[in-house]
Amino acid sequence: MRVEDYWRRFLGVDDVESRPSVLLVHRSALAGYPGVFVVLREDQVIASVPPGLAATAKAWPLTRETVADPSWWQDRLPGWAVLGPSVQSFLDHTDALPDTARTRPVGPAEVLRHLRERVTGSEWAESGFNKDLEKAWLLDVEGGRVVAAANLSLFDGVPADVGVLVAGDARGHGYSAVVAATATRHAVHAHAIARWRSLDSNTASRRTAHRLGFQDDCVQLAIRP
Repeated sequence: MRVEDYWRRFLGVDDVESRPSVLLVHRSALAGYPGVFVVLREDQVIASVPPGLAATAKAWPLTRETVADPSWWQDRLPGWAVLGPSVQSFLDHTDALPDTARTRPVGPAEVLRHLRERVTGSEWAESGFNKDLEKAWLLDVEGGRVVAAANLSLFDGVPADVGVLVAGDARGHGYSAVVAATATRHAVHAHAIARWRSLDSNTASRRTAHRLGFQDDCVQLAIRP
């Protein structure tokens, strides 16, 4: 119910579940965004478009297959940047979370010092460590070597959005699930929900989310000039 309420408020629709299969919206929550924001939930396509594109968008064949393809958007809006598709997943319990005794809370500056040079710029951005963060944790292994970090940023007004980063030289050992479990447990205990976002192409992140018990809710894309 909380996720449904979030989408109603964010997209400005009365009832997300009973709306038609294609819905074009534009509301105050996205009024300052100059591009197109698309959400694919089950069999529904919800697209927020700026007023200048509203008439053009009505003629677009907005189906799940078309809008999920970045090249489709590049053909219609040449020169615009396509971000995604990414997947949003949610969790409201901690039943499947592994032990997190090895993690420790830190400030974002310490994560920057230990991990920034061991990942790519896109990995750093996707993990959320390029944003203002509410909380962060590091995972150490034997010898005090830092191998991974997790954070919480705001989702629906509370720190419940989980971000995870694993050093490039420390992957393949399950560290992402361990450190992510700490952030997830904190979010669920404090706010009754945790959100996980990752690019659809990031199979490692998608695998970790499912291992922790997150349930996929929607696919989203952002297309901006």
